[in-house]
Amino acid sequence: MKKIFYSIMALAIAAMTFQSCEDVPMPYDMPGSEDKPTVVEPAEEVIEITCAKAIELCNALADGASSTETYSITGYITDVYSTISYNQQSFWLSDNNDGQKMVQAYWANLPQGVEAFTKGSKVKITGKLLKFVNSSNEVIPEIKNADVEIIEQGSSTPDIPTGDAKHITISEFLSKKDSLTTYELTGTVKNIANTTYGNFDLVEGDAKIYIYGLLDKDGNAKNFAGLGISEGDEVTLTGVYSEYKNSPQIKNAQFVSVKKGSGGGTGENNPPTGDGMTVESLKAGKACESDLPTNSYGSQTYNSESTWYAWKYDNITYKGSRICAANGDFTGCIQVQGNASDVSKQGFLFNETPFSSEIKSVVLVVKGKATYDTPTEFSVYGGSAARPTTNVITAQTKTETGSTLNTFTMTFDFSNGNYKYFHIWNNAVGALYIEKIIVTLK
Repeated sequence: MKKIFYSIMALAIAAMTFQSCEDVPMPYDMPGSEDKPTVVEPAEEVIEITCAKAIELCNALADGASSTETYSITGYITDVYSTISYNQQSFWLSDNNDGQKMVQAYWANLPQGVEAFTKGSKVKITGKLLKFVNSSNEVIPEIKNADVEIIEQGSSTPDIPTGDAKHITISEFLSKKDSLTTYELTGTVKNIANTTYGNFDLVEGDAKIYIYGLLDKDGNAKNFAGLGISEGDEVTLTGVYSEYKNSPQIKNAQFVSVKKGSGGGTGENNPPTGDGMTVESLKAGKACESDLPTNSYGSQTYNSESTWYAWKYDNITYKGSRICAANGDFTGCIQVQGNASDVSKQGFLFNETPFSSEIKSVVLVVKGKATYDTPTEFSVYGGSAARPTTNVITAQTKTETGSTLNTFTMTFDFSNGNYKYFHIWNNAVGALYIEKIIVTLK
């Protein structure tokens, strides 16, 4: 009987419970059941600029700093690095399809379906600007890991305009300081500092502009020798105004034509004088953008030609690396670093342009501590091309003793060969201190 009673009571309670659920509405919606408003993040502003503007903005950044803003640059690919890694590739961009290297897209993202970037293509790159400074203290404006939109696929050879630019004088070019427009200039070639890329002064009257690289008619770099240009020639070229350390220059100018002049770039009829080349000659004849450091080799790197020091003496261009002006007891000497085991720490110097005739002898006046009876060991080579490394020339040495320093006059006899180039290479232990270099021709 109790069991029946309890069952009836359970049914009654259940009926009351169901009735309550049907009659009493919920006071509010269950959490998460309402429609939430969608929050839209504001799109990051992308500022459209030119390559020329990117250079200006990068120069205003601190070394190694990136911009807070995101920029997009539309231009033409003028050079492509062959390496592809993780679907990325690097290239250079210019405002015009003119071969100039204005902004570097460093490890840019390849668009879907594109296997490699093509020289001459018109593209838009997007990202943050980075001010990269290389080992030679040159500022390289770049966008790292840029997103790339290909607007127009190019061929492997860019269309280089050679006659469309307005021709103006160098003086007008300097006064305009127009970093957006390509102009055509004509001047006389002076002070050739690099015969691989083509670095020289272009002079017209009292005005001059430094040319930092001259491209051939196909837009190729490192072909200056193939253009047949010598000092004294009249050259017409095109380019855009830029500056390096507040000095005007044209970077990667475009060759148009050359009119042969009086020459002199090969040392013709300009034999070396008997006075000899000294450390002061190196400073006075500086043909590069860097100064000769004192008791320090600065940014000079054995394997990087762009960091070498260059100068002219008696109309001959010389180059060297790991060299500087000595101080202390050796003040007045050219200091050349030496190392027998580490090539990167071996100093050298050589003549890049040939002499007008074969070398008869090279005399080096070398200084050494009075405690040493012999000079520092080093090598001198002769050859038919710049920076020879095979034909070793031996020396006869005359020693003058002193209380602090000894003077070693070393005569290297080149008369048995037909050599227009010499190369001093300190591939032994100890720094070499050269007071004077005297070259005599046959």
